Amino acid sequence: MENHTSFKINTKSEFKALQDLIFVTIIWVPLCLIFVFVFPSIAIFLGLLIFYLILYFIPTIYLHSNYEKYNKGKNVVINSSEIIFDGDYIYKDSIKTINAIGCPSTLGISHYSRLAHMTGYYYIEVVTNNSQTVILTSLLDKNILKIIKENFPDVTINLNSQFYPII
Repeated sequence: MENHTSFKINTKSEFKALQDLIFVTIIWVPLCLIFVFVFPSIAIFLGLLIFYLILYFIPTIYLHSNYEKYNKGKNVVINSSEIIFDGDYIYKDSIKTINAIGCPSTLGISHYSRLAHMTGYYYIEVVTNNSQTVILTSLLDKNILKIIKENFPDVTINLNSQFYPII
């Protein structure tokens, strides 16, 4: 029997993707409240809150929602001979190229990351010979790139670094 790995977005995988944002939120909100007590000014609190929303919360939620659009409710099975994406079979021989798009630290290009909460988000484009494109996001599994590399070692995987890897 052939070894295969099955994926589907669930609460656990979404929590793993959002854990950096949750951690920053747990630290940031009490810090904002401390500033309110030290500097009794609502302007400082609102400034810090707006900074948090613009820099962390809104970009992460937007990226997360974008990734959900492509993989939520889809069943994905990966084995050494094919990728089954929601019932569609993509055989190894029909794969033209695989592109991995994400932050440099996520893809292993460098250890530098601009925003730590973005490192959990990347996606893989599997392009077939007939120009069909399938998107596999890190919401399916944080190690989806490693799993693709292990199952398709002879297929070239292009690593493309993007600051904000939106699909």
